[in-house]
Amino acid sequence: MFEIYGRNNCVWCDRAKALLDEKGLSYTYRNIETNPAYLEDFLEDFKGKKTVPQIRQIKMDGYNYIGGYEDLVRYLHD
Repeated sequence: MFEIYGRNNCVWCDRAKALLDEKGLSYTYRNIETNPAYLEDFLEDFKGKKTVPQIRQIKMDGYNYIGGYEDLVRYLHD
């Protein structure tokens, strides 16, 4: 399971969702523009990151930070 933090009209967010769909992998999309709680989480959990998408994998023992779209592509092809 993955979490994607993104915003409206984000081509790279759309590509990340499409890639996970293509691979049959589940994810939750968190739009930081439409939900203030997601923005708060984004600012706290991804300190210093200013671009979207920011992607992480949910694991039993916490999170595995992936990064942006290009990082997701590398992660899935390794």
